[in-house]
Amino acid sequence: MAVPALAESDLEGLRGGLTAYLRRTVRPDGTWPAYWWRSHYYSTFHHLLLLRRLGMADSSVTPPALDLPSVPETPTHLSAFETAYAAGIAWLTGEEDRADALLTGLLARQRFDGGWSGAPNLRVTEPDCAEPWESPRGRLYADQRGVITTASVLLVLAEILGGGP
Repeated sequence: MAVPALAESDLEGLRGGLTAYLRRTVRPDGTWPAYWWRSHYYSTFHHLLLLRRLGMADSSVTPPALDLPSVPETPTHLSAFETAYAAGIAWLTGEEDRADALLTGLLARQRFDGGWSGAPNLRVTEPDCAEPWESPRGRLYADQRGVITTASVLLVLAEILGGGP
């Protein structure tokens, strides 16, 4: 998450280590594990952004088949937070039709005040749980006012509207 703050000259010295990290941590299903989150969408979206920043968006680091929600319906079991990141993943991996369908469902859930409702997405992982992506343990907390959710939706929309992968 700190990479976007780095200047290109600083990033050059880290490129090899970041590439090794990305290859080492990608899971067989093409996702990256999420320690603090209920699902893998947040972490995978941000890792795909890192791949793009490193100029590796088309590399073999990311397996082609990611487990994304089906189109045209946005599954109701996904929160707006997860749906936004799933749409971002679809867009970053070239599945524009799927991204459009997910965004359509997401926009239909927008509140009258312009935001999106929060849901229990943030996990405070039990201290003895080293791999919550394998066997999650810990209480889930809701974004009660929808601030993190709304900011996440806007971040994904800005990435999609701001340019191509």
